[in-house]
Amino acid sequence: MELMIVVVLIATVAALAAPSIQRAQADRRTHETALDLVRLFRHARGDAAGYGRAHLIRILPDANDGEGSVELVRGSNNGCNTATFEDDEDVGCAEASCVDNWPEPHNRASVNEHGYTIDLTTGAGAHELCFQPNGVLMSRVYEDAPGAFVADNGAGVFGAGAIVYSLQRTGDGGAEGVARRVIVPVGGGDARIMR
Repeated sequence: MELMIVVVLIATVAALAAPSIQRAQADRRTHETALDLVRLFRHARGDAAGYGRAHLIRILPDANDGEGSVELVRGSNNGCNTATFEDDEDVGCAEASCVDNWPEPHNRASVNEHGYTIDLTTGAGAHELCFQPNGVLMSRVYEDAPGAFVADNGAGVFGAGAIVYSLQRTGDGGAEGVARRVIVPVGGGDARIMR
């Protein structure tokens, strides 16, 4: 009889704790996704300096049937406006110059797992960031015939200060959990997470 009471108590506590554990796991996944994005920005900055070639991060929120895409592509030389970056209309990070994509292995800007979605928003739509070996960060709006990159010192896509990407977990009832913000400082510095 005592054993039955203990088993019932354990089952009751486990049933009460299950929703909290699921929420904690979902928040952890959102944080890990933000860390993956930070890793990609740091990868671009480090590889630009290491290889002596411009590296491009292409963010296309509407690619892959609305799922989005974030890619890291190595340029042909050290200047954002003089380098060529192979363009793949299907967006799958398959070309030889493609170095990495986010988040692994999905290659999506919207991760749908276990009944929730992690959405990446920027406020800038489709755009490209270019890291030059000298540390300069440049940007441009992504179009079919993209224009020149501009230094992000107030004249670029994002204005002065930092480029901010927000990652938010959403479910059936809208936004859930803690939003994570990935900050990419303009004018140098590593990408990081801000709460």
